[in-house]
Amino acid sequence: MSCDIASLLIDVLPGKLDCPVDTEIPDPRPDGRFVRVVDAGGPAIRDWVLDEVQVTWEASSTVSPADAALLALTVRDAFDSLAGTEQDGQWICDVTCTRPRWFPDENRIPRYTGSAIILMQNP
Repeated sequence: MSCDIASLLIDVLPGKLDCPVDTEIPDPRPDGRFVRVVDAGGPAIRDWVLDEVQVTWEASSTVSPADAALLALTVRDAFDSLAGTEQDGQWICDVTCTRPRWFPDENRIPRYTGSAIILMQNP
């Protein structure tokens, strides 16, 4: 049985990114930096011991496009740093994160997107 990856990331990533992280953009949208993570499923359970989950993420900043780019690189580094660690009682074996992609949102707020595949050991 795999864990709720979105909840785990909402607990862990703010300390690594120094900005709010959630699965939805609040209304009103926060000023400054914000990261959204979404559980995107993934392949079938690899076996009873290991599970691969996929998440998509968005890093946005109302400060500037350059700040959004810097945040996106920090998000990628934060995902990479999770490999080989235990987070909230969940062992994360490996993480593969894509290169950030420029994708301004519909409100013209600077945003980068990416995805990560997280290999976890089932409890």
